[in-house]
Amino acid sequence: MNHTIAKLVDNFISWGTVALFFIFPLFFLPITAEFFDFNKTLFLIGGTSLLFLAWIIKHILHHTVRITLTPLTLPLGLITAINLLSALLQSPNKSEALLGRPASLSALFLLLIIVTTNSTSRHHITRLLYALIASATVLSILAIYQFLGLNASFTSIDWLTNQAFTPAGSSLALVTFLLPLLLVSLYQAFTAKHDAVERLTLFISSGLITLALILTTSFLLPGKPTSPFLLPYPAGWAIAIDGFKSVRSGLLGSGPDNFLAAFSQHRPANLNLTPNWNLRFTASSNEPLHLIATTGLLGLLAWI
Repeated sequence: MNHTIAKLVDNFISWGTVALFFIFPLFFLPITAEFFDFNKTLFLIGGTSLLFLAWIIKHILHHTVRITLTPLTLPLGLITAINLLSALLQSPNKSEALLGRPASLSALFLLLIIVTTNSTSRHHITRLLYALIASATVLSILAIYQFLGLNASFTSIDWLTNQAFTPAGSSLALVTFLLPLLLVSLYQAFTAKHDAVERLTLFISSGLITLALILTTSFLLPGKPTSPFLLPYPAGWAIAIDGFKSVRSGLLGSGPDNFLAAFSQHRPANLNLTPNWNLRFTASSNEPLHLIATTGLLGLLAWI
């Protein structure tokens, strides 16, 4: 009886991770004020929690606990721990801070443990990669559909009439997701030597992803209304360095997802003499400077 239950739990974990990998990039809720980030975080936490519960049940049934360590286990564990510590010690609103990046990183760390422990064959890893490629292909088709203006009939739904709309959340997020998946898709296509249908499908997916990347990148070009507006590098550097005036903020920053507070406190005076004087930024110029400002030197070292 235990063997049958254990097998069912094992199948739930295996196919549950595949489903999570496929659905997560596509998931959003248009019924909330913010469609993407918060809802994706809750979906990731909920899905990972179910998988983690099944993972615990599996090990109880087997009367053993096995954890597979990988080159990513320690650094991701460190980044997660530092984000949690920074949120608890530095963020003024701890409950809100914990539901941001610390929650996402905690869920991803648990997901890493579950996947690496449960994936005992290359076949399962391939299924996970194909789930991501399939998700990237669906996002690419939607991006092409939106760019070509085929959404013109949805005039009653404002967000659907936006050419740059994507379930990924933004054009920058979509490009960030599609680019590595294009490389994965091409690699799988060139190494799948014995299955013509599989190779053809992967090459078609790669073509769609490439086209979507080109079209979506056009939204990010300077001068476009959807072009991301980043904090100037000198300002980002000044805000990051000013955090070292205090040992505590130098080590742990101002708290995850709390860059706006660091920006308000440490913004350089010469920023007021630029056209950006009235803008408020929720992210720094790049990821390293953002990490120094929000999670301090410890966060940057763990990321490196």
